[in-house]
Amino acid sequence: AFDGNLYVTTKPAPWVPAPNRPYFMRSTDGGNSWSNWQYLDATGFLVGNLIAAPMATSAVAADGNLHILYPSYVPSQNLLPGYLLASSSDGGATFQYKEAWFSLINGNDSLIKAGYQLLTDPSDANHIAFVTPQNLLGDQDIYYLESTDAGLNWAAPVRVNDDATANGVTQDLVWGGFDNDGDLVLTWRDRRNASGAGYSVDSEIWGSVLWKDSTSFSSNFRVSDTLAAWNAILTQAGNDFMCSQMVNDTLFATWG
Repeated sequence: AFDGNLYVTTKPAPWVPAPNRPYFMRSTDGGNSWSNWQYLDATGFLVGNLIAAPMATSAVAADGNLHILYPSYVPSQNLLPGYLLASSSDGGATFQYKEAWFSLINGNDSLIKAGYQLLTDPSDANHIAFVTPQNLLGDQDIYYLESTDAGLNWAAPVRVNDDATANGVTQDLVWGGFDNDGDLVLTWRDRRNASGAGYSVDSEIWGSVLWKDSTSFSSNFRVSDTLAAWNAILTQAGNDFMCSQMVNDTLFATWG
């Protein structure tokens, strides 16, 4: 029913004063016209004043429902920081809100590319997931969280990178995608083979697959064939990028 709808989510610029709220716009005619922008969060499900430039990540499920994930830290809503899910079954006209994941976390390295991504499974409209770098065990790791009931309930986060825990190795720059029959691939920037710890060391691109009929991710594998030397330009914004997609069991990946 909503074939041809287009949805755009944007975050406020980092210099916008609090409260910082993500924006949403939609087109119901293939982009010929657009709705006025609106705030995505809502009373009781606000981002709050403590998160600068909150990013909202969106995906459309196989049944046409729109799902959007965004961060929140409002102690009167939840004592913990976490993520909220806004879902729409009427093409973005109205939204229903749910809590996705809230947890105590350690401080993230300010240099990492900490973008998170919402994913929908083309083979199962109720299967949605998101991936995020988080510091839960002493350093930055890649985590996967999924819901099998369209966001009503969420499983505990799964650590995807399989190097030793709390070893100072930093993983970030995660991206992933489902193929048509429900297999999932994730790729990220990994530093397990570098000398030293933290962000500012050499890196590779690694990956892992969660097959549709499996309950756990595969052993990690190298995607890149070279240990890329760290360069100071990577401390600046906009100088690294990761994208991957699996099509009929073939992984396609690009990074910069």
